Amino acid sequence: MKKKLLTTLLVIALLLLLCGGAVVVIDPFMHFHGPLAGLEYPLKDERYINDGIQRHYDYSVMITGTSMSQNMRPSLWEDLTGDKAIKTCYSSASFYELSQSMERAIAYNSGLKVIISSLDPSMMATDPEEVSYEGIPTYLYDDNVFNDVNYIFNKDVLLKCLAVINYTRAGNKTTDLDTYGRYDIYHSFGKESILQTFTRAEKIDVELDESQPVTAENQSAEDQPVTAENRPVEEQLETTENRLKTSESMLDKATTNLEENYLSLIRKNPEVNFKFFIPAYSVYYWDNLSRKGLIDDTIEVEKYVVSELLKEQNVEVYVFDDLTEITNNPDRYMDMLHYDGEMADYILESVADGRHKIELGTAEQYFEDILDYYNNLDFEKFF
Repeated sequence: MKKKLLTTLLVIALLLLLCGGAVVVIDPFMHFHGPLAGLEYPLKDERYINDGIQRHYDYSVMITGTSMSQNMRPSLWEDLTGDKAIKTCYSSASFYELSQSMERAIAYNSGLKVIISSLDPSMMATDPEEVSYEGIPTYLYDDNVFNDVNYIFNKDVLLKCLAVINYTRAGNKTTDLDTYGRYDIYHSFGKESILQTFTRAEKIDVELDESQPVTAENQSAEDQPVTAENRPVEEQLETTENRLKTSESMLDKATTNLEENYLSLIRKNPEVNFKFFIPAYSVYYWDNLSRKGLIDDTIEVEKYVVSELLKEQNVEVYVFDDLTEITNNPDRYMDMLHYDGEMADYILESVADGRHKIELGTAEQYFEDILDYYNNLDFEKFF
C-alpha cells in the first residue's frame, strides 16, 4: 500500500516537473526569457504578454496606452526617428494600470528614453486604483519567485505552450509588433458599423430658463409636455445643482487620479520623456456627451489634466480634437471611439514631428475653441 502511494506521488511529481519545465522552457508569456530560437510565438493576451515584451525586447521607446494606441506601428516610429520601439497596449486601461506598466518598463530597461501613450478623456475622472478587468495576472508583474507557481503550474499556460508549438509547426512567424494588437484590419468602418454599436443617449436638458416658469396658473393642461423651457424653476435649479456636483466630482477624481498615477511617476523619472496624446474621438462620442449634458465638464477636466501635465519639464501633450474633417467623417471609425490605422499613423507622425503639440500658454484658448465648436454643433446631421 505504501509502495503504491509512493509510486503515485512520484508519478505526480514527475508530471508536475515535466509540465512546469515545459512552461519555463517555452515560456509562452516571456516571463523568464524572450522568444526561444526555433520557436515562433503568437503575440496575444496583452495583459499576460506585455510585461514579457517590456522585460526582454530591445527598445528605447515604448508605445503604450489603451486601444487608442493599438493600431500604431513601432516600425513607423523607427523609420521616422531611428529609435527602436515596442508597443504594449492595454484595452480600456485606467491611468493606474498604465502608470504601473510604465513604471515596470522603466525599471526593466535603463535605456528607455521615451514613452508615448494615449491620454484618454474617458479615463481621466476615474478612481486612482481603478482596473478595467478582473483577474489581472499580477504574478507576472514582479520578480517574486514564490508566486511564479501560478504561472508554472497552470493548465491554461501549459495549453499556451502547446499553442506555441503548433503555431511554429504550421510555419508561422512570431507576431510582429506592428500587427500585435491591431484591430483595424479585422473590422468594418463607416456609419453603419458605428450605429450597430451606438445607442443614442436620452437627451438631458441642463439649461436654466426662468423666462417662462410653469406655475399653478398655466400648468393645468395635461397634454402640455414639460420641457426645458417650461419646467418649474425648482426643477431647473435642481438640475443645475446636480450638474455642478457632477462637474466638481469629475474634477476631484481627475485631480487625485492624475497626481497618484502620472504626475508622481513623471517626477520620479526626469530622464524619461513622456509624450501623451488625446485621441481623436468621433463626433458620435461628442453627441453622447452633449445629450448627457457633459461636454462642459469633460472639457474642463481635459483642460485641467493637460495643463497640469504641461507644467512638468519632461512631458509633451498632443491634441487632435480640432481635426473635425476626421472626427466628423464616420468612414474613419469603427465605433464612436476607434479610428483607422491611417489616423493612428498620422498621430504617431505628428508626435515624431512635433505637430499638434499643445503648449501651456495656448491650452486655455484651444479648449475654449473645442467647447464652443461642440456646444454649437448640429449633431442631428450625422444621423
